[in-house]
Amino acid sequence: MINGEKDLADVIVEGPEGILIIPAGSGVQELAHLTNGQKLNLLNEFDTLDEDFDIFLIDTGAGISSNTIYFNIAAQERIVVATCEPSSIRAAGALVEVIFTQHGTRRFKLLVNMVNDADEARSVFEILSDTVQRFEKDVSIEYVGFIPKDDNLQRAAREQCSVLERYPESVSSKGFCELAERMLASSGNGPCDGNIKFFWRKLMSLH
Repeated sequence: MINGEKDLADVIVEGPEGILIIPAGSGVQELAHLTNGQKLNLLNEFDTLDEDFDIFLIDTGAGISSNTIYFNIAAQERIVVATCEPSSIRAAGALVEVIFTQHGTRRFKLLVNMVNDADEARSVFEILSDTVQRFEKDVSIEYVGFIPKDDNLQRAAREQCSVLERYPESVSSKGFCELAERMLASSGNGPCDGNIKFFWRKLMSLH
């Protein structure tokens, strides 16, 4: 699709519960170094899809590569994921700082992953907030919840299935459900920040 040999609709695969997935193509070198033209072409491809989507979620992965920055500023909302490890908190802070200093984006959400409880998650949020406030007081980070440590999540990953499908009563499954409810309740309530939006024309026609 990146090379123009397929349309975006041709590479989408169906996942569980009606979720449609655009596979990243693990190990494909070209995907890590998209040109500006390829990035714009990808955004245009999203607009050509005939499906009506409720939510479009992009997993940009870790780091501050040009692709990560590009898709973060293109999205309507940015959810930064961090663990309690100091290196993870520093990486999250670096991502927020780069996106703000280079593009002026001020609003972020934080999801804390692989922690023991809510107190540990809140501690990560407070550390990251303090770190960000040192370089820019106008940047807003909203805490949206946490996903607990859970052996069942690792088992589901090894079995190549969703933890919600295989272990619906596990603590991580409950964490994902609570996160989804919270995100759906708040979706669209905040102001737009003026950046490119996925499905902009389609969203405007629907509303």
